[in-house]
Amino acid sequence: MSFLYPAFLWALTALGIPIIIHLFNFRRYKKIYFTNVRFLQELKEETQSKQRLKHLLILVSRCLAVACLVLAFSQPYIKKQQSNQVAGDHAISIYLDNSFSMGAKGIEGELLEQAKNKARDIAKYFRSSDLFQLLTNDFEGRHQRLISRDEFLKFVDEVKLSPQRHTLSEVLNRQKECMRNTQGNKQIYWLSDFQRSSVDLGLIANDPTLNIQAYNLQPYEQQNIYIDSCWFESPYVALNESNKLMVRIQNVSKNDVENGSLNLKINKVQKAIASYNINKNTATIVEMNINLNKSGWNSAELFITDNPITFDDNLFFSFYVDEQIPVLSINDKEANEYVKAVYGSNIYFNLKEVSVKNINYDELKNVKLIVLNEVQEVSSGLQQQLKLYVENGGSLLVLPNSTMKTVGNGYTKFLQSMQVNVFDGLDFTKQKLADIDLQDIIFRDVFEKKQNNIDLPEVFKCYAMNNSVVPNQEVLMRLNNGKPFFCRYTIKAGTVYLSSTPFNLDWSTLPKNALFVPLMYKIALLGNKHLPLYSIIGKDKIVTLRQPFKSGQEMPALRSDNDEIIPELLNTQGRNALYIPYLSFSGMYAFKPKSNGDTLLQQFAFNYSREESALHYFSEHELESELGSHSIHYLNAVSNVAEKAIAETQYRSSLWKWFVMLALLFLAIEILLIKFYQPTIKPLIVQS
Repeated sequence: MSFLYPAFLWALTALGIPIIIHLFNFRRYKKIYFTNVRFLQELKEETQSKQRLKHLLILVSRCLAVACLVLAFSQPYIKKQQSNQVAGDHAISIYLDNSFSMGAKGIEGELLEQAKNKARDIAKYFRSSDLFQLLTNDFEGRHQRLISRDEFLKFVDEVKLSPQRHTLSEVLNRQKECMRNTQGNKQIYWLSDFQRSSVDLGLIANDPTLNIQAYNLQPYEQQNIYIDSCWFESPYVALNESNKLMVRIQNVSKNDVENGSLNLKINKVQKAIASYNINKNTATIVEMNINLNKSGWNSAELFITDNPITFDDNLFFSFYVDEQIPVLSINDKEANEYVKAVYGSNIYFNLKEVSVKNINYDELKNVKLIVLNEVQEVSSGLQQQLKLYVENGGSLLVLPNSTMKTVGNGYTKFLQSMQVNVFDGLDFTKQKLADIDLQDIIFRDVFEKKQNNIDLPEVFKCYAMNNSVVPNQEVLMRLNNGKPFFCRYTIKAGTVYLSSTPFNLDWSTLPKNALFVPLMYKIALLGNKHLPLYSIIGKDKIVTLRQPFKSGQEMPALRSDNDEIIPELLNTQGRNALYIPYLSFSGMYAFKPKSNGDTLLQQFAFNYSREESALHYFSEHELESELGSHSIHYLNAVSNVAEKAIAETQYRSSLWKWFVMLALLFLAIEILLIKFYQPTIKPLIVQS
């Protein structure tokens, strides 16, 4: 017989307590004075021997009860016969959850350390000749094979927190794949905190050949404050202007936060500090106004202070600020004087005008806005290039031709190919604009306060737009007759603006109206869309390049303070992108050529996923019920039941239940002896 917890055997020293009580017999006697004790001698001798026997029986029962109770806590077991087993008869796969949420503190310290200790304990219950697999969220190739116990323990020592995370179905598929060719007994263990986002048992089919045991490790206090996300209020970032940055902060705890501090660094220089208050289990949005005086790539970092989970206290992001916004005007014959007046006179815009017959299609990729100015016929080649330009994120402003030849079939096909409205014909009715969308981002900040008597442009004649419903159509200006006058269409990543009139005073007074300049400015600024501010490690594996990368050039490296990789170059829909399967650290990554390390091609920001930050767990009852419905044994990893279950399911026959029953039996015997066993007393006849 062996013991699972031999240290408990020290408690057998408690057997001395009833023995000491018996030897010294601490009962106190009462004196009774009697005239002559000679007549009592025979009675005393007769009862003393029987009373001594009773005390000895009670002592023995007490000692046996205490001894059996101590042995029960020591968890004795008898090794089963293993004559029919051979080396490697068992295959044991242990999933050790090393996601960031396992960095929280549990009853016995950090959850990851608890899980590593539990993995070591499980391995020790098996023979050294059995085969083991260690699986973590990193899904490393070296963990996709069966190894010896010594190598397994070495791998466990090397496990660290990782930004990667996987669902239980993905984990089980990996474990089954590793043990697919194993003929022996298959044992699977999961050591995790089982966040709700990772438990997808609906995708797991019951497999009677697998014995799965789930060990639940949960933090002592489920609390975390983290930066969830950030974004600029405007789709563009302007130089030397105030830009509003919005930051969402989440509080997953039982306590409110007052006067929390949010810090912002841009290019490693402190730029702004904001305070925030946030109630428990809620989110808040903090506004920060920043003025940017550096064009080109800017790197930024938001950070707060929070313990014990710290991986989500920083959020990195990067953005590009243009010194000038390139605008291309494609003209049929003459340039439009009003387009030239807006974009040609402001140094913030770089206007280039070309004839429709002399277009360099390679230049389209480098401009933020294309003005298709009164082009009568759009060739099929130009149609294709404009469509590709818009789908890849460009902005296109379409101005119809003033010679009234825009209603032809060729122009209609062009508008249809762009998935925008088409013109039915000419409308010579003189009318004013009836309405503009003041809530749209184009007009939102044009007026300091709401205006009821806005001087709206007059329209003398216009092309009547079709009344059919067009997907993604937003009417920015509407005529008195209810028909659209100026519309916007979102086409994949880009935008198309369509006007009912050319910018010509014979058609409308819009070019002379006060709304014209802010309208044109905003159209050009909104065309200067920034790429996503940041990417998520493990989720966003493909990132877009801002500028095309020519094949045959030296492939640049992606570098940070802690890491360097050579990404794979992809071409998606005419745009270059990078494939980045895995990164180990969050932070800023510079895309630079190796030969010229000072040339920055693009700046990327990568952050850890916030899915591990929410700390949404099942209760013990819910998790036990969920796992039990899939024949998965649920165990609390911090209880003694866990070790008992491992011992009983392997080579051991547990005896602790028998010793508990024996302890109860001996206690019952003691009670019976005390209550019912009374030594008989024979009466004595005393003669006088």
